[in-house]
Amino acid sequence: MKVAGHVQTKAGAMRAIEAGIFSIEHSGALDDEAHKAMARKGIWRVGAETPLTEYHTTTSEQARLASNAKPTASKTPTPTT
Repeated sequence: MKVAGHVQTKAGAMRAIEAGIFSIEHSGALDDEAHKAMARKGIWRVGAETPLTEYHTTTSEQARLASNAKPTASKTPTPTT
């Protein structure tokens, strides 16, 4: 029997990998260690990536993205005196 798991944490993913799950869905919690363990066992990753939009990001993620944003040039010329 093939089993697909919807994992929410790395710890849950590692337990599923160890148990020999067929695939891991919604793999946002996985890191390099988990991906390498999956590759060694031939476990499929079925990602469900979501674009980074205001609707799909947390407030802290929005703040992080905003702090990394480059300032844009003003389209309206600044008057000189």
